[in-house]
Amino acid sequence: MKKMYTLPQEDILCREGQTRAFLHPYTKDWDNPESDSLHLEYSYNGKNWYSLNGNNGIWFPDYGSKHLTSPSVYRLKNGSYFITAEDAKDPSHIYFAETKDFLSFTGAGYTGADWDFKNEKEISLFPDQENRLEV
Repeated sequence: MKKMYTLPQEDILCREGQTRAFLHPYTKDWDNPESDSLHLEYSYNGKNWYSLNGNNGIWFPDYGSKHLTSPSVYRLKNGSYFITAEDAKDPSHIYFAETKDFLSFTGAGYTGADWDFKNEKEISLFPDQENRLEV
C-alpha cells in the first residue's frame, strides 16, 4: 500500500480510505493578475478534477515578468515537492520553488530555461504525460 500524503486545506486531498490521488498544476487565462499564478487541482481517478484553494492561486512569483505558464510539480526524495513553470513572457527563463504543504514555499528562484534541474534535484516522482502527479 502506498504512503498517503495529504494537503492541509479544508478540501483534503486524500480522504480516509482513499489510496490514491492526482495533482495537476495549471494557470488561468490572463484576464487578471491572479491568472498568472500557480493553481492546483486534484482528482481521485485522474478524470474528475476539483480545484484546491477555491480555484485561487497558491504561488505568485514576484520576479521576472511575474507571468507563469506550463507549470509542473515533481515529488522529491525528501518528501517535499518541486515546482517549475515557464515565464510566459520570456520563455528563455523558468520559475522554481519547493514546498512541503503548498502553503509556504522555499528556495524560490528564476533562472535560464536551460537549467537541468532534473539532474540537480533528487526527484523521486515525475508527472505523467498529462502533467498529473500521483500522490
